Amino acid sequence: MYRRSVLLAFGALSLVAACRSVDVEQTTTMNAVVETVDPVSRELLLRGNGGAQSGALLSMVVSPKVQRLNEIRPGAIGYIFAGWGKSGLPPLSFGFVSLIGVLLFAPVSVWTAPIGVRLAHSMSKRKLELAFGIFLLIVSLRFALSLLGF
Repeated sequence: MYRRSVLLAFGALSLVAACRSVDVEQTTTMNAVVETVDPVSRELLLRGNGGAQSGALLSMVVSPKVQRLNEIRPGAIGYIFAGWGKSGLPPLSFGFVSLIGVLLFAPVSVWTAPIGVRLAHSMSKRKLELAFGIFLLIVSLRFALSLLGF
């Protein structure tokens, strides 16, 4: 019983501290690209660092004071506008969207998607879970090795 009340006390204290540290009327300015918009819940998913793929994802709920939320256009159009006029982009780029990349990746994706679907449906659920787990393990090992400088 004592253990439970100590845990509840620490949980309540951390909750109060977290609530006190949030400024609900905070104004934030950032250079980001909108990934998704939900006008009903007023939630935005933004990609920081000017929309670069390495930019951090940030989810935020915007205040009712923000007007015209339904006019925000996420996705490729946002990447085009965010990168328009930037220097150092590859040739045949519309902002951060490379026309060469679209022309190369779109047909290959359309061609290989049915192959992946057939492969996934031919495997048992357990084999698919193991394959995905091994894939995640390889990705995490490569990430750890890159952090160590290998």
